[in-house]
Amino acid sequence: MELIWRAYVTAGIETDTEVAVAILQYSLCPGAQYPTQLCQASSALEHLLSSGISPGDIILGGDSAGGNLTGQLLCHMLSPHPDAVPINLAEPLAGVFLVSPWLSKHTTDRSFAENGSIDMLSASFVRLVTTEVLGPGWEHDEGDRFSHAFPLDMEMEHPWMDKLSTLAKRMYLSVGYQEVFRDQCVEFVDKVQKANPSIELQFDLQEKMAHDFILLEGEDKRDGECIEAMKKWVKSVLVGDP
Repeated sequence: MELIWRAYVTAGIETDTEVAVAILQYSLCPGAQYPTQLCQASSALEHLLSSGISPGDIILGGDSAGGNLTGQLLCHMLSPHPDAVPINLAEPLAGVFLVSPWLSKHTTDRSFAENGSIDMLSASFVRLVTTEVLGPGWEHDEGDRFSHAFPLDMEMEHPWMDKLSTLAKRMYLSVGYQEVFRDQCVEFVDKVQKANPSIELQFDLQEKMAHDFILLEGEDKRDGECIEAMKKWVKSVLVGDP
């Protein structure tokens, strides 16, 4: 993918650091529903760790639904899901990034009303996808079956963020001001920072961007604002800048 080359591999080249990229080809809904993808992600990370790769050499992340899955995996590492392989880190990961992440099932934020007609996503579409991911009847489930599915919602019900600094040395989250997910991302960042004052968290609220514009820049084969911001952060992780 063009995005992978421009944001991550090039960051390694420019810092004279060897970089390898592993992409999880997880199963898609509705054929495979939650928690299938979380189980696949935890197994993939455990495979890397058991292969001898140090957590301190791993940057973990994803965009959109991949950002959601990254958040699920963080939840799982601190509060293990019974169906997924447990992950025990010997040291924190080098970094974690979330781009335009889907963090909550709720669609009543002001950003949904403001941006639903201009973003590629809308409240009705997100509700439809939620049903495809979780299955019909999820609205009426009062148990913990879907507890890890949405990281921000889990924090409300079963707080888990206070130990995030034990999982990652640095975090990066970006979201467009024109996104329906804007407000949930702002809330997530606020909660992470308050619960982990020592974590190095960079938050990019990109004024002119909508959902996952970093992917569009990659498809357009250009180093736009989103790719440049990501590459700059990756370079700081690779060289160890504070």
